[in-house]
Amino acid sequence: MTDSQPDVITVLRMHLATDPPGLARFYMCPRLVAARYVADAADGNEAADLGPGALLYTQAAKPEEFHRDGHRFLVLVGVAQGDRWLLWTPPAPVEPVPGGRGHTASRN
Repeated sequence: MTDSQPDVITVLRMHLATDPPGLARFYMCPRLVAARYVADAADGNEAADLGPGALLYTQAAKPEEFHRDGHRFLVLVGVAQGDRWLLWTPPAPVEPVPGGRGHTASRN
């Protein structure tokens, strides 16, 4: 994928080794950025590419919003503790936490 062709926007879940158990940060970012974080996770840090369908809000994301001046970047969506959002940043209705009980039920 070249810099002139933005890639798919996905949801990245991150848990740092220094975070309390069950705490996770969720970001929207180009799939290439997510792949780099997943590959580089080490020393108790965890990263998982949940895919572009993990949050409905991702469907409205425009790839060019995550690609500027030859750089790709990620945007914080929220921070969750288990099945509950501690922080939700998008100007959109709150969605269930990906991977949580409410998320599974809303997809059925």
